[in-house]
Amino acid sequence: MKRIARTRGVTLAELLIAVAFLGVCAAVVSDTIMNGVRVTGAVQRRSTAMASAKDAIDYVIDLSETDEIEPSVTSKEIELGNGTTARRTVTIVEDKNLPADVFRVQCKVEWKEQSGSGMRNDEVVFETLVGRRTN
Repeated sequence: MKRIARTRGVTLAELLIAVAFLGVCAAVVSDTIMNGVRVTGAVQRRSTAMASAKDAIDYVIDLSETDEIEPSVTSKEIELGNGTTARRTVTIVEDKNLPADVFRVQCKVEWKEQSGSGMRNDEVVFETLVGRRTN
């Protein structure tokens, strides 16, 4: 009897190994993409918080030029994007170690940020000295 030549095909074991390898690769790639998206969102929220804090400090500086600056604490809810809200607190205090008519101004923006396993607190703090305008 003559032997019939057999063309080699793909075995079931080879197919299963290939599918498992592709699955692992897809999981790693999707995890990397999701982490990148999460980090990008966090950076955008931090940037928005920094801009809001800078605006608040600039407003206090404008007040000092009109001689309306006084010690105070004000707080406001702001939107950082993607449904994330933050609390912006501006504190103006007189410091006994500073000359008269010079105030310590602090702006703190606090919010909850999604981390790998849950939520964490995040914040941006700007602090400066502002002098009351004297004529």
